[in-house]
Amino acid sequence: MLRKSNKVAIPTDPSIITTVMNEMSVNKMYQYLEGEKISGMYMMEFPFTGVVVESRVAYGGRMKHTVELDEPIMVYGAVRSTIIVEGNEIQ
Repeated sequence: MLRKSNKVAIPTDPSIITTVMNEMSVNKMYQYLEGEKISGMYMMEFPFTGVVVESRVAYGGRMKHTVELDEPIMVYGAVRSTIIVEGNEIQ
């Protein structure tokens, strides 16, 4: 059930409030970077800059970010335009 207040719908059902609070807690616990421009060292060796197109929680609770690079990079002889990085690779 929703209650209207100053043109804003406010949930009154405790289960909805709990769900919203849980989602807020998850977003604080994990660092979702979708849409943000980042830079760092891919595999702690190759410098990169790009935009995060997806953030997800991987097995073990670690965050993985898919990055579309501003400029492709050469990684051990292969050209990469998209990479997946973890938090420790972001500066």
